[in-house]
Amino acid sequence: MLLYISHQDASLNNTSNIQTEIKNILSQDKNIQINDTYEYLVSKSKSYGVTTSYQPIFSNLDDIIFKDKNLIYDRKINDKEVHVNRKLNVWGSGGAHKTYFKKIDAIIIDMFNMPIDTQPHGIADMGCGDGMFLKHLYELILSKTIRGEQIQKHPLILIGADLNQVALNVAEENLKALNINSNFLIGDISDPKKYQNNLKLNFNVEISDLLHVRSFLDHNRIYRKVKSNQEASKPRSMCAYSYKGKYLSSEDITSNLVHHFSLWKKYIKKHGLILLELHGIDPAFSTLNKCSTPTIAYEATHGYSDQFIVEYEVFLRCAQVAGLEKIEKYSKVFPSDELVTISLNMFM
Repeated sequence: MLLYISHQDASLNNTSNIQTEIKNILSQDKNIQINDTYEYLVSKSKSYGVTTSYQPIFSNLDDIIFKDKNLIYDRKINDKEVHVNRKLNVWGSGGAHKTYFKKIDAIIIDMFNMPIDTQPHGIADMGCGDGMFLKHLYELILSKTIRGEQIQKHPLILIGADLNQVALNVAEENLKALNINSNFLIGDISDPKKYQNNLKLNFNVEISDLLHVRSFLDHNRIYRKVKSNQEASKPRSMCAYSYKGKYLSSEDITSNLVHHFSLWKKYIKKHGLILLELHGIDPAFSTLNKCSTPTIAYEATHGYSDQFIVEYEVFLRCAQVAGLEKIEKYSKVFPSDELVTISLNMFM
């Protein structure tokens, strides 16, 4: 109900009854200020947009678990998704991720204050969602860097890529409304070679001339079986994985992640990849930290939709095995070193 009010528009007449119902629920606790609490909950509700967008999966768990009927694969490739409310997902992502996007500011300011001839020609956001990340980066560069001071002479190429046309439509509409010149295309994180070819074909842009940014996307790559990598299997992930209803081992996932990073290595070595990522937590450790981590929601939404979040130390090990170099000064973790569920890294 909170999400409906936030996502639709609190000013619409058809939300008044819902607001009344929520306040009735809150009134059961005599120790709170109803109106203040209501306003606070509404202000925070966007943070739960992503989890709630997976309601179609949770509403069909009986079929998914006991009848091997996975909603993800019940549609043809060009049909709309039925396992997730993508508009709600994109809307929730844009709000919930703002805190982490701002942590990238220092990296961007450093890079676009370097000598102009050493700077990236532009920024490519794979999995651009609603486009607000590109907007934030563009406005930051304009206001706080020497590139911004010389933007007429040295324009900034903005590329938004996503596998979902709904997200691309939202992003294009948002940036066009702000008069920010940008380019959008269908892009698959699992196929950087095709992405390279399409950038050249559609926009005459070389993929290696761009700074690449990704937020909470690498765990959503399409799984492909690859040759086992002994180095990648250490340390071992304690999270659980499956693909199209079939169990995947830790070794399957870590080998696949190393392969995935290896595919991208040659395309990011010139200007780098800024990567925000979601992580799992060892279930035994999570049990000892109840109510201190959102990992249960993460594990459920991602586990039932064939996404592969690994622990932070496993993630770093896979990047290292793939030959990526982590730029230490730009590394950050959230919410704490002890309970890492989100990380920010720059790789070269």
